Amino acid sequence: MKNIKSILVALFAVMIFSWLLMVTRFEYVGDETRFNRLSGGISVLLEEEGWTSLARENDKFTWLKDFPEGEESNVTGTARFTGTTFKATIENNSDWKIDEIDFEVRIYSSADSTVLTRRYFTGKSLSELEGTPFTITKYIGNLPRIGDEQYFGWHIPKIRGHLYSGKHGE
Repeated sequence: MKNIKSILVALFAVMIFSWLLMVTRFEYVGDETRFNRLSGGISVLLEEEGWTSLARENDKFTWLKDFPEGEESNVTGTARFTGTTFKATIENNSDWKIDEIDFEVRIYSSADSTVLTRRYFTGKSLSELEGTPFTITKYIGNLPRIGDEQYFGWHIPKIRGHLYSGKHGE
């Protein structure tokens, strides 16, 4: 009985901590600007798009935009699972910097090739050099697999970033 009470108290404390963390996640600078305390990013509320992130380049903020179709086709890569970790190696041969890249991973049954589930995650370029044109960047996400009798496929539904003005390939 004592162990159950201790576990319940610990769960309650974790829930309270998580709630406080989420409540204080954003610091609102104004009605239309907010600062994300967890990631350090800045978002601006736009009428049509909703909250839109800004990227930092050379101490200036740049709007994150969806990659143009012609530039998306210049982003290729490979991926694999290591345990429950999905690792993608992305080669950016476009003129745009990748700030965020969405991945969709489909898990298939080896027995009959049916889709068992889909997993999603967004990889973020965390440094100034990651995701720049003519570079290779690794993105890692924890995507638990269902079982051993399966295989996966993946694709990139959306890439967000900005036209890069720095030196390519650095």
